[in-house]
Amino acid sequence: MSTNISIDDLKKTMIRPDASPRARANDRVKAQEFLNDPSIKIVEKIDGTKLTLLRRNNAFDPDDYTKNWYISYKGNVIYPGEARGLSSREDDVKSSSSGTAQYSLVHNHLARVHSRTKTIPQGTEFFLEFVQRKPTISREYPQKHGIFLTMYGSSKYKVTGAYLVTNIAPESGQPRLEEYSRILEVNMYPALFSGSLSSIGNLRDGILNRVIQNRYVKMFDKLKSAYEDTTLDKPLKIVDAIYEVFSDFQTTLSTDADVSKTGEYPAAEGSVFTTSATQALYKALRFDQHDVEHRQVIKQKFRAETREIEQEYWNNIIAISREISAEHAPSQRRNIPEAELNQLLEDIHQECYFDLAISNRLGQLIHPKSLIQRQEDLFLTTKTQVMKRLEIGTESGISIGVYVVAGKPIHSGHWQMIRLASSECDEVLVITSTAGRDELPAGSMIDAWKAVLEPQFHNDYPNATLIISPESPLHLAIDKMRQLKDVVSKFVIYSDDEDARSKYSLSKLSDALRDPAAAEKLQQRPVPRSETVQISGTRMREFLVSNDHESFNNFVPQTLSKELKDKYWQILKGEHESIIDESKKSLLHSLFESIRKLR
Repeated sequence: MSTNISIDDLKKTMIRPDASPRARANDRVKAQEFLNDPSIKIVEKIDGTKLTLLRRNNAFDPDDYTKNWYISYKGNVIYPGEARGLSSREDDVKSSSSGTAQYSLVHNHLARVHSRTKTIPQGTEFFLEFVQRKPTISREYPQKHGIFLTMYGSSKYKVTGAYLVTNIAPESGQPRLEEYSRILEVNMYPALFSGSLSSIGNLRDGILNRVIQNRYVKMFDKLKSAYEDTTLDKPLKIVDAIYEVFSDFQTTLSTDADVSKTGEYPAAEGSVFTTSATQALYKALRFDQHDVEHRQVIKQKFRAETREIEQEYWNNIIAISREISAEHAPSQRRNIPEAELNQLLEDIHQECYFDLAISNRLGQLIHPKSLIQRQEDLFLTTKTQVMKRLEIGTESGISIGVYVVAGKPIHSGHWQMIRLASSECDEVLVITSTAGRDELPAGSMIDAWKAVLEPQFHNDYPNATLIISPESPLHLAIDKMRQLKDVVSKFVIYSDDEDARSKYSLSKLSDALRDPAAAEKLQQRPVPRSETVQISGTRMREFLVSNDHESFNNFVPQTLSKELKDKYWQILKGEHESIIDESKKSLLHSLFESIRKLR
């Protein structure tokens, strides 16, 4: 997922216990404005896995959902081949899986509803919350595997191997959100309240759920005291009481039968408030949501009794995964076609989940996990190994050039730097981000890479791997170096000479790595611009703003054909046919014009 949905905590935003008198006065104003909002909606906050569902930019095929949709988790595409076959073990998945096998349920759901999704526009991205059994979440809901619709919007996207990069323009229309939830047959978040919080009567009348009604009754004295307070801190006391009501309550993802069966109070994660005046989002979280001990108790249910047994288990999983990877994955291959990658993952999936000899080996391991939990550990580990093979091959002791580039936009100086790295190293990792600039709207470079740059990149540099990510490229580079440290002889960091002395200095990179084995393999390759091309991203954006097409073409990668250079220009100017919406064209034109006039 490229867009981070950041929600401020209601209490931390408006009630700061150590605030200065001036800050406290500001908090009172914020709290009173919040309470004066004419219509606040409150829903239960669900603690699950955040998935992306993306309608691809192609013709609708009513008979095959795989042709029209991507499902991904944290940017990792969950291909249909990873789910195919688990339909025969659905009961086992639902009752016992604690990991990726549960995503087969999402694939099955999409296959069932797909024929009715024709009206969903191409390039529409959905954020989903999937309630699953997983060691890293804080709630253990009695009712699992529900899918909740969080957000939707038009999106630019690009898929490279198993990695999906998107840039969504979120839309906020509630009627359309509800329409999409009906089409996709997914849930809206459980409604707890709708109305005004300006008085205790309005609070009572807006409650939509018996669980919250019970909380209201239980907390009536505190609520009444807060609403009748006559001090300056009255708004803060009301917000504090409201927070308590909507942060500690029984989850709606449970029934009376669930409670009687376990004898426990299944607590919600908390709730989310949406104001009508500003569409601001706030959250109220149960006290244990960020409690380390509470999370450790959940994690321990999926671990062995001792660290030694846990480590031995994973050593065996890794050993088996390497055998499967060596059998199925190509030793040296990049830019593998999507259909071929899907088939490769399906073959691995079948071996991990259905091969009797593998099942017997997994069954002999000492660990409290069930067989399907062991199988999904094996599959995910193998998939990671395979994707690593596809990035750098299998040869050990290789040198890897690492080039972190902003690339807004990519120009001939960047291209020359990649050429230098690819000539001096066995393999090259080129890592860039999806972020935009004032003069370059977010998402433009995704279109440019997909339509123009990436095909030329693979043609010009067959030993280079491109990674485009919404994450910080530097952080991603650090992660890659940690992952690959055991198979390389050295990492060569390419940058201009100024960056080599500052943000990409060996000392700073070593500190960021926090891994001596990886850090000792670091080498620096400062490259003055005089060795490549004297051009900068700032100058390139100036060419765009001033409509200097000729200068722009002089400094784009020169292996591009004239046709591709012109397409590159059109995409970055918002004039290419990929931008269909005339209103978006107009907005992009206005953006460029406003910046040009400022100069």
